[in-house]
Amino acid sequence: MEVKEVSALMEEIISIGCTNPEISRNDIAVALVDAISAQGYRPGKHFDTSVESRILNWICEEWPEGDLEFADAASTVLCNLQTVPVMDELPRILNLELREEAKAFLNEVLDEHRKI
Repeated sequence: MEVKEVSALMEEIISIGCTNPEISRNDIAVALVDAISAQGYRPGKHFDTSVESRILNWICEEWPEGDLEFADAASTVLCNLQTVPVMDELPRILNLELREEAKAFLNEVLDEHRKI
């Protein structure tokens, strides 16, 4: 799939997930991973930044304490949302009242981005 198509698919997944509380956050995160995988490796191509921001905010809001399955899927998603606007947003999100687990994880993602 092309990056533009994957962006649209991720937008649809996050929209459905946000409006249907009966769908587990783990299923939504795994669906996002599957969508990202469908595009294959495309260096220099980025997802739509508004979609990435929505996904980043959703991950921060949904971050559960001690749920390793979600953490694994969410970390895969975030590692693939490395456009500059999303990375610029991470420090702002870290200043919000997030659980300590979410802050620690997001700091790790930000540190990884800085190494690139």
